[in-house]
Amino acid sequence: MMSNILEEIKQEVDQERWLSLWKKYQNHVYSGVTAVLVIAAGMMWWQNHQTSKTSIQSNEYTQALVISESDPERAFKIFEHIPAKGETIYAQLSRFWVAAILLERGDTKGAKELYDIIYQNSSGLFASSSLKILGQLAQLHGLYIEIDTVDPQIIIQKATPYASADSPWRHLGNELLGLSYLKKGDKEKARSSLHKILEDPKVPAAFKVRAQAIINYLNTDQK
Repeated sequence: MMSNILEEIKQEVDQERWLSLWKKYQNHVYSGVTAVLVIAAGMMWWQNHQTSKTSIQSNEYTQALVISESDPERAFKIFEHIPAKGETIYAQLSRFWVAAILLERGDTKGAKELYDIIYQNSSGLFASSSLKILGQLAQLHGLYIEIDTVDPQIIIQKATPYASADSPWRHLGNELLGLSYLKKGDKEKARSSLHKILEDPKVPAAFKVRAQAIINYLNTDQK
């Protein structure tokens, strides 16, 4: 049962289509992945559409976003090509889409490499706040990919800063902590992290459902 829960969580977090998530949780701007992607893209377009490189990338990104459901293969090719035209926020946003599609295809290695690139390119001293938020999200996605193969203590160390009360990604951070503590066999710390998700009024309902499912598993597990 636990393996099924872990697989469901990994699939939902790593493969969720950004646009669908945005529509579903648009009232929880900093609790949903697409909120940051869509808002950041919109703001950057408004501020920078006069510059040719950014304008071209923003137009291509918008085009790919619009056709992502009706023609996913064409959208994938557009997203994949955008970063070659320059390192802008649209390059980072496009990498997120490509990584999500690669995960759908089972290419976890390729997706992890893209998340690492996003994190590295968004974490510099001069990176904007929007880019830093994207970088944080990329690192968290990478941790979900690694959760089955990496020492849980490493996941805990990296996820802990994101579980703080002022983090826009605290629901992801606490979920990763809960899963990692569970993997270590520390059920009390796992419960504590997951209860923080349940107690947070700004966390999307889907995360609360998953947290409750894992807590229920812990409460009924007799091992």
